[in-house]
Amino acid sequence: DVCSSDLIGLLPITPFSTLAVWPLTGLAPLTAKHIWILLNLGLLIPIGWMLRAMTRLSYQQIALAFTLCFPLYRNLLFGQFYVLVLLLIVAACWSYLRGFRVLAGALIGMAAACKVFPALLLIFFLQRREWRALVAGIVAGLAAVAMSVAVFGWNVHRTWLYQILPWTLRGEGLQPYTTSASISGVLHCLFLSEPQWNPQPWHSSPLCYALLLPATQMMFLAPAVLLIRKDDRRQSRILLEWSALLTAALAISTIPTSYNFVLMALPACVLASVLLQRKRYGWLAA
Repeated sequence: DVCSSDLIGLLPITPFSTLAVWPLTGLAPLTAKHIWILLNLGLLIPIGWMLRAMTRLSYQQIALAFTLCFPLYRNLLFGQFYVLVLLLIVAACWSYLRGFRVLAGALIGMAAACKVFPALLLIFFLQRREWRALVAGIVAGLAAVAMSVAVFGWNVHRTWLYQILPWTLRGEGLQPYTTSASISGVLHCLFLSEPQWNPQPWHSSPLCYALLLPATQMMFLAPAVLLIRKDDRRQSRILLEWSALLTAALAISTIPTSYNFVLMALPACVLASVLLQRKRYGWLAA
């Protein structure tokens, strides 16, 4: 979020992601937020153009998808970062479909440096044996981290790596006992006792939590990974695989707040395009 304070909390954002708003830090908070909102609205134009090129939906249909997108409203309200992440992911998919493999990998690497979970999209390149894209993603991610270390110093990153990231991966980056937020939130309520937030869990067992969290996450992620077919080069297949992996990454996130799901604009448009082609209007409405 845009903030005028000299101190900000990096929970759970990465230090690199704060560089995107660095040019606005000299402005008054409200002015900075207004500019950030306008920039985010401007980013919807290239996003819409690329979605139309990939899905063949009309601009009106894509505009309707954005208009009905409650997470987009939350992004704008709180000055969040996920419209920019959506741009990077959509641009990576668009680049891959047009044969720009290195660019696609580099864009995913940049997205992962901003918000860690897009790194799961590198699995797509691994499964399809796209080694140039995979290497480009890793190199771009490391370059972003190196830039961040050069700006903020190593101590900030050491704290983030050894303290904040483990908390986040355990689902404790934010209030961990919110059952509607994530798989980890539900498992916290079922198995982890806490005197104030959860004094009477269903079955107090840290072992069950430790075993079930990764197992449940893999139940969502594994199908999206295993169904990737490296020999199938159809654009429709690639879009569905990309969308499934992105959806699975959001499903297993340990801090899925409402504005995160603006990223579902890509899977929603891809699926809408498929359903329109098959004339499955009931499913489309649902």
